[in-house]
Amino acid sequence: MVALKEGIPIPLNEESRLSALNSLKILDTAASVNFDEITAIVAESYDVPIALVSLVDAKRLWFKSKHGLDAPETSRDISFCTYAIMESDSLLVPDALDDRRFVNNPLVTGDPQIRFYAGAPLFLTPGIALGSLCIIDRKPRPDITDLTKLKLLAEKTVDAIVDHYEQLENPIINGQQSPPEFKHKAKKEANKITFYMQGELTSHHADAFYREVLAQVDRTTVKKIILNLSHCEYIDPHGFNTLLQIYQNAEAAGILFCCDAASREIEYLFECMHTEHLLL
Repeated sequence: MVALKEGIPIPLNEESRLSALNSLKILDTAASVNFDEITAIVAESYDVPIALVSLVDAKRLWFKSKHGLDAPETSRDISFCTYAIMESDSLLVPDALDDRRFVNNPLVTGDPQIRFYAGAPLFLTPGIALGSLCIIDRKPRPDITDLTKLKLLAEKTVDAIVDHYEQLENPIINGQQSPPEFKHKAKKEANKITFYMQGELTSHHADAFYREVLAQVDRTTVKKIILNLSHCEYIDPHGFNTLLQIYQNAEAAGILFCCDAASREIEYLFECMHTEHLLL
């Protein structure tokens, strides 16, 4: 169901939606690597110059993360994301000049000269969209039709928003709050080394894990690295980027690299990022 206000669509549950957004205490907060990594990944994945985590406030669109754009916010009445949050799945605009909703939009006729837009709503709960994860290009992109990856990363964005709120509500006092649990153990066999990973590979542990893998490989004559993911429950964008860095380092050194025994959820992440070739 849709209401119209000043010519733009407004959700009928707008009051509840804004209440949920404001209760999360995410608006006007500082930039965060957890969100910036998501926009960097999605921009690279779709080969677009701009990617945004946009939150739809009462009269403005505020960007929690902005890849390829300097402006911190824009007016809601001209935003594409105002339309994206009305969708149950996603909004795809291959060419804004062919869409009567946007052909005369000042964001199309002027900076940043939007021609292509795709946005996946950030659903906190069914029907409550906080904003969108969106990608933008300055040229038409009829080649972009599969938004599976965008929607998956939109889900990760919501997770990051909730994590941000939980950290505000439960601040670390004297370093007592524990990060998500992650453990790993290396097993060497001949010229092969297997890292058995357990728990959640997040930004809390990713850098240390990266350094440990490189250190182990440097100390041995290794021709193959295997990451066993059978007990790995979750990988966030920082953790996934770490796996890619390990792969790139291994490839540069002529070392075979693969991941084994991943759960279906993690397999799906690899598929969406077009890296399923790294899975055994």
